[in-house]
Amino acid sequence: MPSNLLNLARAALLVHDESGLPPSLDYLHAHMLTWLYLLHPGGMTAVEQTIYKELGKCVSVARAMGLDLGPEDQEEGMGIWEKEMRRRVWWQLMVFDQQISENLGRPPLIPPGTYTCKPPSGTDESMFGPTATRIPKPRERANGFNTTYFATKCQLLTIIKTLPYAQLEEGVTLDLAKQLAARVFNWRSALPAQYKIDFREKPEETLFPGLDTIDVQACDLHIMANVFLLRLWLPF
Repeated sequence: MPSNLLNLARAALLVHDESGLPPSLDYLHAHMLTWLYLLHPGGMTAVEQTIYKELGKCVSVARAMGLDLGPEDQEEGMGIWEKEMRRRVWWQLMVFDQQISENLGRPPLIPPGTYTCKPPSGTDESMFGPTATRIPKPRERANGFNTTYFATKCQLLTIIKTLPYAQLEEGVTLDLAKQLAARVFNWRSALPAQYKIDFREKPEETLFPGLDTIDVQACDLHIMANVFLLRLWLPF
């Protein structure tokens, strides 16, 4: 039950706070698990404001752990798996930051240019673990066993993060809007087949299908892209 996972995550955070141990990736994962549960019914302002405060704390913790720098910029000794886990946690925080900050109309807690951590890779999770010596490419539609959705979302976020919040709020030049829109369209054209949606073809079947996890993920990706495009073009 999701509520049991929430209680487990909260218990883990309580034990950690009382232990006096330094934060870890598991500590940040536990926080993000509670946010996922709280946001599940839909974005609620009071809930998002609470998460926003915790998010600020977790971003500070992540920076103190060096997650913003990226494992490739730090001392050697990390394996491929550990490096990828660190990238995933940092970029998951960025995804939460983008969603929560935008919904509340606030500047992001992680502005562009304040990190060097590269986006995580799409991987086949069934073949990827602590002893891995390479990152296995994901299989198509291996539902629940690859990170294609998350990696694809991070690629879109790199485009969105091109602009500082203030510049996007004030409006960009027409040329810059065209350049960024072209990058979004290129991102769309490079999407894996399972995430491509053509709303011009049989819209009654496209918009109201028997949704599975892949369909929901596809909708989320396109909504995120469309929101950014709307913000780009609205001043014109």
